[in-house]
Amino acid sequence: IKLDKIDDNTVNLLEKYGKVSKQGEYVVISSPSVSSGEVVKVLVEKGLSVLEIKYEERSLEDFFFSLLKSRGE
Repeated sequence: IKLDKIDDNTVNLLEKYGKVSKQGEYVVISSPSVSSGEVVKVLVEKGLSVLEIKYEERSLEDFFFSLLKSRGE
């Protein structure tokens, strides 16, 4: 999700929907527990501007290789 501003309050707000990380100018919610529409609704209600949102699903193979890479194997 690309927002007009990302601060600790925004990250804390999103943590109830999944694991949140900041990646550059984006906030990423891993394994979200609600739809992207629900997340956008909450952000807009809090006065934030959602500039971009995209849903990315990794294959099991991609996930497996990312685990191996993170372990240095």
